[in-house]
Amino acid sequence: NSFFVFIVIIPTTLTGIMSYTEVFTDFICELLGRIDVAKNLCYIISMTLEELKYKTKPVFDKYRIKYAGVFGSFARGEEKKDSDMDIMIDYHRPFSLLDLIGLENALKDLLQKKVDIVTENGASKYMKSGMLKDLKVFYGSR
Repeated sequence: NSFFVFIVIIPTTLTGIMSYTEVFTDFICELLGRIDVAKNLCYIISMTLEELKYKTKPVFDKYRIKYAGVFGSFARGEEKKDSDMDIMIDYHRPFSLLDLIGLENALKDLLQKKVDIVTENGASKYMKSGMLKDLKVFYGSR
């Protein structure tokens, strides 16, 4: 059995950055699925940290988030198509449980992916060091 590896460079504008990436990802996964090559490994990262920042900035601005970063499988580059996105945040103002739920739902709708949000102060001390080790800040600064 043999297979071809090819790279396609797609120029994007800021307004269309995600639509091109998503279409390309779906096309490659469909193609690989049809020729039975690595079905379980067919996941192409659809967002860079810069694209994630661009896409989520209006939501984080609205909620006055100080910084946001991914940790876990996304930060390590080990995510799969059905992986959730783990995001750690800190904020500039008092943040209620309703704010947290609203932010999580807004990001879930925007990214079309399950999102788990952890606040830096609310993270378990036993898990926090691992989260911070993986953390890749894409919005604001820590």
